[in-house]
Amino acid sequence: MTGANCNFEFPSPQIAPALTEFAHRCFVDTYAHQNTADNIAAYVAEHFRTTVFADLLRSRAHVVITMYVNNELAGYAIGQRVAAASNGGDELDIERFYIDKRYHGGGYAARLMAALDRSAAALGIGRMRLGVYSDNPRAIAFYRQQGFEIVGEQTFMFGSEAQRDWVMAKQRYSDDFSDAEFVDAFLRADWPPAAWTHTAHVRLAWALLGTNSPEDAIETVRSGIRRYNARVLDSDGYHETMTRAFFRLVEAEFQSGEDFAAFQARASDLFSRSPLAVERYYSPALLASDLAKRQFVEPDCQPLPAVH
Repeated sequence: MTGANCNFEFPSPQIAPALTEFAHRCFVDTYAHQNTADNIAAYVAEHFRTTVFADLLRSRAHVVITMYVNNELAGYAIGQRVAAASNGGDELDIERFYIDKRYHGGGYAARLMAALDRSAAALGIGRMRLGVYSDNPRAIAFYRQQGFEIVGEQTFMFGSEAQRDWVMAKQRYSDDFSDAEFVDAFLRADWPPAAWTHTAHVRLAWALLGTNSPEDAIETVRSGIRRYNARVLDSDGYHETMTRAFFRLVEAEFQSGEDFAAFQARASDLFSRSPLAVERYYSPALLASDLAKRQFVEPDCQPLPAVH
């Protein structure tokens, strides 16, 4: 497999049937030799249903990554953002991490873990954890190589059998995305949906204004959001008036040479979710109209701020 083309996606719910079948096969390949057929069948029936995976793919609390080798599905990982009990921050709980057995030994597991690590960085998460069957030495050795250490144990009910899992954790070190890295990742659709927040929307406009003319920046924002919606969110929910109006508000506050943290502190009203800053200028009825979604319309409450 040396030289094989390897890429990653944040899949849309449309892939749920194919991902379910793939996940089922990987699970059976991994555990069938260690467990009874009845326990395997019971677990698969509960957890490997298309509806379960479709819900995970729609969830903003989860990160789902699929890996393709030469355009063939070769692995996947699922992580959930959870509140850490110890330090009050958030952790990424890795719920599933599987590579097709045909690709074992080719370095693909490390690549998939690196993609999951990038997603944790995008979410601002500093710690990852997972549970691994204590009788799975291959997996334990791999996780150790990736920087995970055993920090505890837990009981895992597999059908009628209580099994022991090791709890392993890895402390990530700060590697926040620079503005350029953030823009590049988003435009490549390599930004996790859970991290595509309102703040990220504002940051996209702000970052592009720092390196482009306003005309080029707004066009990149518009095309980038549409492409991301189609490729990652499987959505046509693009809103032309909301996008252009918010860009205008960011442009009106933009100051050259200021970093994003300073901009966020100075223009804090732009980051409010309730109410949204544009709601000072537009009535709810106008923003909800099909016309406003399709094309830019001028505000009906007060004019948008002038820009230079």
